[in-house]
Amino acid sequence: MENKKKATDQQLIKELRKKNEYLGFAIQGMGVGIWDWNVKTGQVDFNERWAEIIGHKLKNLKPSIKTWEKFSHPDDLKCSERALEKHFSGETDQYVCETRMKHKKGHWVWVLDQGKVFEWDKKGKPIRVVGTHLDITARKEEEEELKKLSEVTIGRELRMIELKKEINALLKELGRSEKYKVGF
Repeated sequence: MENKKKATDQQLIKELRKKNEYLGFAIQGMGVGIWDWNVKTGQVDFNERWAEIIGHKLKNLKPSIKTWEKFSHPDDLKCSERALEKHFSGETDQYVCETRMKHKKGHWVWVLDQGKVFEWDKKGKPIRVVGTHLDITARKEEEEELKKLSEVTIGRELRMIELKKEINALLKELGRSEKYKVGF
């Protein structure tokens, strides 16, 4: 009987290791930083990728919510706090916020910060929140470039409309018919 229990325990351990490896590969493949926050104590466990996103080594960061606050952009803290409040009150199924984090080299890194409460106390207050950080800096830079290009394009279109109006006005003064239709 003891051998059968020992074999079952070994099989369970083997399955757990396999699942742990599988999850580890998935996390690495996604390139996400992981955080596990005890809301009551303020302790936050980060993984190595979380630290790498902001240019640090995990061993050099304190496992605390203060660490996250220290590297967060001050303007984005309000957005994050609102998103957390909505999630904690049950308005949203999860916490989601795009925020900037200060990189060790001094520049700002954009992250998609997502999480969910997995443990509540008897009063309905959050105890444990687990989530991810995904570096979205490249996407945010592309969005900014597109915005600038759009503004330039719109500016050029508006200038073209003005030029067409001017040409039409000159043609009218010369007694000729308008050459360009202006409008949308």
